[in-house]
Amino acid sequence: MKKQGGFSAEGTRLQNINLSTHNGDVASGRGVTDGAGYLGAFRKLDTATQSPQFAGGEKGYIYDVAPTPNMVDVAATLGERTRKPEDGEVAALGRIDSTQIRGWRPVIDGKVGDFVANPDYRWDVYDQTHIASPQPQLSGFAADDSAWGDASRRPFVEKRESGDKTVYAAHEDPNLATAQFYAHAKEKIRSLERGESYLGPVAIRAKNDLLNGVFGTLGAGAVFRSDGSTSFTGPDDSYVGVIIPKQAKPDFGNLELAPDGRLQFTGDMLKGEVVRVGSNGRLYVDRRPADVNDQNGVFRYDNRSRLVHVPDGKWVTYGPDGHAYLTDDTKPSPFEALKTEWGIVDSTGHAVSPPPSPSAFTNTDAGTANTLYRFERDSDSALAPQATHFVTEVPILSRYDTLGSWLDRVNDKSSSAPDPLGKWLNERNAAWLFPDGYYVVAPTPDRLEVRNLEGASKATLELKTPGAPFVLTQSQAIHPDYKIPQSIWKRLADYTQTRQRLSELQAPA
Repeated sequence: MKKQGGFSAEGTRLQNINLSTHNGDVASGRGVTDGAGYLGAFRKLDTATQSPQFAGGEKGYIYDVAPTPNMVDVAATLGERTRKPEDGEVAALGRIDSTQIRGWRPVIDGKVGDFVANPDYRWDVYDQTHIASPQPQLSGFAADDSAWGDASRRPFVEKRESGDKTVYAAHEDPNLATAQFYAHAKEKIRSLERGESYLGPVAIRAKNDLLNGVFGTLGAGAVFRSDGSTSFTGPDDSYVGVIIPKQAKPDFGNLELAPDGRLQFTGDMLKGEVVRVGSNGRLYVDRRPADVNDQNGVFRYDNRSRLVHVPDGKWVTYGPDGHAYLTDDTKPSPFEALKTEWGIVDSTGHAVSPPPSPSAFTNTDAGTANTLYRFERDSDSALAPQATHFVTEVPILSRYDTLGSWLDRVNDKSSSAPDPLGKWLNERNAAWLFPDGYYVVAPTPDRLEVRNLEGASKATLELKTPGAPFVLTQSQAIHPDYKIPQSIWKRLADYTQTRQRLSELQAPA
């Protein structure tokens, strides 16, 4: 398995990939792999042990596989057409990588052995991934299958009458939809492999390059008492500051930005302790507060490489004595400004960035704090049911930095909402996203709906006259008070470009 890099069905011809066919093969006992492009996995160990592979006492292994975004819940996608839904199958499109396998259990004479951990498991990547939401466009049903008429699938097809039969034409070419889904899933995994949204031990080092390359690293300094004890309960006992070694040495991972936004120590001596802010503004080591609503010591890492203290918006710097403290100096000298910048690296020295903390978000017009947090962790979480992806631009239109600027042009009865816009979005099952957290979808080619990331309606536009621009028929006041972080916007823009390239490759010559 390791030599092969995992398990792969990537050699399957695109036109042969079909989730419904795969489900039928698995349900009929033909095995978990076939010629339909998917690899079968199951939620329950008991189901896996019943695989035909182990019939007659054959030896083998059951692999514990981490969920990934190229995996589809078969029953949730195929619905009532699922064969043997009790299997609880999750089908992986394309491949299961060896580094996403947590471990395995040997099966000998029908008996399952002890779990063996995979030493190559990438916990930093696959502890954060999950399977995709239901994907109706990947169902793979025949064009005349009435299942396409169900409410969950109807937005992805156009109903047509052909003689005495009703047929359904997919909005997007099924091969293109499959390729785009797979490419998008792999891009999500690659972003984690690059160190984005990294959760694990890190070194937080000062950006300024002092003493011929010896970087100062954020750490704890402690007072050791005469009785041999060490106390870390307040600013008088243990401070947090920049430790500059006398000689250059590799960074060490002694901190982590925990999911709740706290800087948490990972070393043996201070394991579980966190960074807090004293009344004097200095950082010190303390126990994690019992009150979950206490935001003292909750930080976020912004796009200027600053550690921002969430309660007051101040950022971490350090003084001549090395002590770290908070500052809100808006006009610092160039050197003092540099001291507020921090690089975050893993134990190998690779630059990483932490995920956002739920506590760093507040309710906005674009969505609730929880919705914004989930969006920044996975933008697909905010998609409308009839959309498969966001796009950051529409080729037939100019670019708009805000929803308001686009709506202003619509009100001016300009060509900012031309007739083809609804058709373009509808045929691609796309949601057109704006940087301030609103998007436009087209449930039908002659209707546009403006929503926030919560899914709440903000405006409706209708095509009253074919060939004429859309007309605003309903609207609510918008109060733009959120901006999608630049790193996330760039990622979404890259996704948009990838989809466009795939579309061009699939286009008829």
